[in-house]
Amino acid sequence: MWRAYSGLENYGYIHKTINHSDPENPFVAPDGTHTQRIESQWRLVKRFFAKDNYNNRENFTDLIYEYLWRREIIKLKQDAFEKLIDAINYVYKQ
Repeated sequence: MWRAYSGLENYGYIHKTINHSDPENPFVAPDGTHTQRIESQWRLVKRFFAKDNYNNRENFTDLIYEYLWRREIIKLKQDAFEKLIDAINYVYKQ
């Protein structure tokens, strides 16, 4: 229940919380909210960044986009090189 998240509703986000200090159940809120998905995604993103030593904060957004693009290509079982060429062609046709 980090305080920095408390203002997200002001920006249109729905942010549910978990009280990790709850001795009965520190990982799941009474309404079923949990952190497993986001924690597993961040673990994968951090691993993606670490493999090529991506540490440049200026490129953080670009790296997130790249990670999501690569994840989607894998999920759809597409050829990454072909999709990259398609993307480049799309940009140049604009």
